[in-house]
Amino acid sequence: MPPKSVPWARGFKPPTQKQSQDAIKLHPTKSDSLEPALIPDKEFFGPLPKPESIDDWLAQYVEEGQTLSEFLSQTPWLSSRARKGTAQQGFVPGGQFVTDKYPNHKIYLVQLGTFPEHTPKAETLREYVETFWQIPCVLLPPIQLESSDSQNQMEWRGSSGQVQKVRCRRHVEGGEEVHRQLEIDSVLALLRGELQAEALCLVALTMHDLYDTAPDLFVAGMAAGRHRVACFSFFRYQPSLSFSPEFWWSFEQGSGVVGIGVEPPKKSKGKAKKRPKSSGGGLEPADLGEGAKDLEVLLLGRSCKILVHEIGHLLGVDHCVHFRCVMNGSGHLAEDFRQPAHMCPVDLRKLKVLTGANLPARYEALLAFYQREKMVEEAAWVERRLSWIGKGEKEGG
Repeated sequence: MPPKSVPWARGFKPPTQKQSQDAIKLHPTKSDSLEPALIPDKEFFGPLPKPESIDDWLAQYVEEGQTLSEFLSQTPWLSSRARKGTAQQGFVPGGQFVTDKYPNHKIYLVQLGTFPEHTPKAETLREYVETFWQIPCVLLPPIQLESSDSQNQMEWRGSSGQVQKVRCRRHVEGGEEVHRQLEIDSVLALLRGELQAEALCLVALTMHDLYDTAPDLFVAGMAAGRHRVACFSFFRYQPSLSFSPEFWWSFEQGSGVVGIGVEPPKKSKGKAKKRPKSSGGGLEPADLGEGAKDLEVLLLGRSCKILVHEIGHLLGVDHCVHFRCVMNGSGHLAEDFRQPAHMCPVDLRKLKVLTGANLPARYEALLAFYQREKMVEEAAWVERRLSWIGKGEKEGG
């Protein structure tokens, strides 16, 4: 039985099929010849689904979306003037693509704290970002986080070697710390000090849980677009964890994929099972047995999606309302997890005009990544898409 839908947010009107097709064009009112990789065939690019929950993205927000022509007028990365704060030396005003205008610039990633076993490897995430966005991506040396004497701070040791303080909050029960969260504004402020002059952006990846303001349960991350820095946590993307909808510190670890945003499972009769304590850097799923690898793949897929989505925002790509797309917004984790890993033709053409990417070659590289990492659903989608594109290229002569 299909899930019940709820109304769109008051004032939101989903685009018509024609409006979505026009959004792909360089000039919406003029005819435009699209290469096969940009044709929005219904087999691959369905319309936005109606909200299933009052907490869903488009049940809460009136999103305008962004056409290709709007992107071209809004993104600072294709301007003939160098973006403020970037290295001026080497900037090429007449360059066609971002990699032409900023030939020495890259996307930078940095690991914040430790990544335990069975969580995504930073190098794997770096490779995915570079493959997905077709922009060079560099992994910086990790930033070390250590406990401090203060209950509300941790020690941050970045590239300078200087020890700085990052704000946090802790929950203690029976004299023992149960959970810890880093304050996102404090993290972003310190990241600005790590920003390379030749960075298109700097994104910190962490297995520490994050929050913004005191009432928050958590935030998955946040970007400071004007300063070109962002931080994202994969802590709540761990498939074996269930979280309380009331208390930010309350969660339990199961033996498989569990619900998101629900009360932790009730304890079984017999000896009480203690809630796992978090060091703030993720949990070691040592009790997951043979299922650990499957959960590792699922966590990698979720992490890849949020990472390329948020880098898209730093590159000037807004939320998508035209098709099901990795750039769709989300109101909560469960909705986030339902969304596809691929870009729709509207946003794929933004990537094309930004980077000059060969789209079939990009799909081939993504397919190799998905196959190697055992991301079966993503690999199957790309394989079918490549076959469809190949047929279109033959028919087009």
